[in-house]
This record gives sequence, C-alpha cells and structure tokens, in this order.
Amino acid sequence: MRPAIEAWQSTERILRRQLDAAEKAPGKPDTDGHITDSTAIRDAALEELREHLKKKQVYPDVFGSNATPEAVEKKLHEQRGAYAILSAESPFLSNAIGGRYSDAPNLEVILQGWEGDHLSNERSGREEDFEVARAYLTILCCVQPSVLRRAGREEDTIGRGVAARLLPVIPKSRADERTIDGRAALAPGTMAAWSTVLERLLNTERGEAPRQLVLSPEAEWVFAPWYNSIAPRTRDQSAAMKGWLGKMAAQALQIAGQFHVVDHETPEDVPISAKTLQNAIRVAEYFLRHAEVMIGMMMDRRAGEPSEARQVLDSIRHLAGAD
Repeated sequence: MRPAIEAWQSTERILRRQLDAAEKAPGKPDTDGHITDSTAIRDAALEELREHLKKKQVYPDVFGSNATPEAVEKKLHEQRGAYAILSAESPFLSNAIGGRYSDAPNLEVILQGWEGDHLSNERSGREEDFEVARAYLTILCCVQPSVLRRAGREEDTIGRGVAARLLPVIPKSRADERTIDGRAALAPGTMAAWSTVLERLLNTERGEAPRQLVLSPEAEWVFAPWYNSIAPRTRDQSAAMKGWLGKMAAQALQIAGQFHVVDHETPEDVPISAKTLQNAIRVAEYFLRHAEVMIGMMMDRRAGEPSEARQVLDSIRHLAGAD
C-alpha cells in the first residue's frame, strides 16, 4: 500500500510541475483563431492531471467521529465509496442538522449514503469536484435526547426521510442500578473470533459492480407474508411513522444481508436462508418499538414545555379573559 501511495504522490508532483511550466508560457490564438502548440500542451497537461487525481491513492481510513457532511463526502470519495461515523456523542448529526458550522442542514450524504446512491459534490465554492458512483455510509452514534428533539424541529429531518432511515435504540436509564459484576466479562475467544470476522470483511475486495445477494425460496416464503403485514400497520400513524414503516422491509433485508456476509466468506454463492431472514425480521421489529419512541421525541417539545398549539390556545384564552 505505501509504495503505491508514494508513487501516486510522486506522479502528482511531476504533473503539477509540468502544468505550472506550461502555464508560464501560454500560447496565443493566431489571427485566424488557430490554437498554437504551447496552448495545446497546457491543455494536455491539465487533462492528464485531472485524470490522475480521479485515481487518488490514500491510506485506508474506514471510520471517523467528528466530521462535517462535506468532510464525509470527501472521505467517501477517497475510500472508494464506503465510510463510517462512529461516535460516543453526536457531532456529525449535529453538523448535518445545522447549528455548529452552518444554520442550514446538509442531509444529502445521509440520504444518499443509505441508498447506496450516486454522490456528487459539484456545488459552488468547492476546491475539488468529485463523484462517488455508489456511496455507503454507516452512522453509529450515542446521542442525547436533546439532539433528537432538535432534529425534530428541523423540518427536513422528517420531511425528507432522514428519521425514516434511522434504527434507534432508546434503552431505559439504569443510572441508579449500576453495579460491578465480574460475570459480565466476555467468554474466552469471543473477541478473537470477532476480530477475525472484522479483518475478513475489511480485507474483502470491492469490485466495480456490486455483489448480488438473493433470498432462498424458503426465505421468500417467510418474507412475503411479513411484508404484506406492514401496510395495515401504517393506518392511524403519523406521517413520520408511516415513513419509517415504509422503509422497514428494506431495513430487514439489509440486516439479513449483513448477517449473511458475516456467516459466509463468499456470500454471493449462497442464498440467504429463512433462518437468517427470520432473525433479521425480529431485529427490525425490535427497532420498530424504539422508532415509535424516537419519532415521539422528535415530534414533541422538551418534557414539561408546552407545545406550540398549547401556547396558542393559552394565549387565546388569556386574551378572552377565560381560565
């Protein structure tokens, strides 16, 4: 890895010096508009540098913690379309929602990173334009309830489907139940086995085309009736919960795929089993209960603080002289 990166950096320096030399002696159009050879050389040097930059070689950097959406976009480009935000707090979400570096939200990388969609930063004011054919972003943050409430106050968080893409876990606080228990230690060999799986996944070569995972016939029989049960559950739900339920089947399939690649070294050669899909559905149903709590927190104000509707009603009553 190091020799390839150093070779790429050396070539970049050479190409930049080549372009700099060509720009110092620019050609001029003749009276008939013909471009002289020196201008053609400059244009060729510029195009050669552009093509080289598209194949940038960087050291592997699979995750970070505190980053702006723009920095994550660049990381996705450098790391061939896959990156993760892992944080004990929530600086990335706060940055994306708006408030730390900008008042305006920038949610594109979250939306497109969940879909595996095309990502481009071709917007004004950027030093370097780039594109990512398929962006895959993982976000794992431990956030305070205030972050969720502030996210709910930003209309696009719910309206554009960011909340519908989150798999929340909101456990009961056990701050007053903490004890030290030696039996909570991991079983011998657990960390070693987990490290082996992670190493295998990180060393998996990613080709130009995505690998295709398919359900076994038995898994399809499990999936169809469960999928058909989702639509009736959207009745009498808020728009935000309808959005989450609308992506629940896709979430379950993604979870099944993740279970599958952990279990198999060549997952594309083996169909996803009914058991794996059943486990994934159970996990999706678990997240559903927590999503209801998350959406409620996003839609409500702080505990004990009157809602906007209640404040309006109280104002009307006060003006009318009513209690």
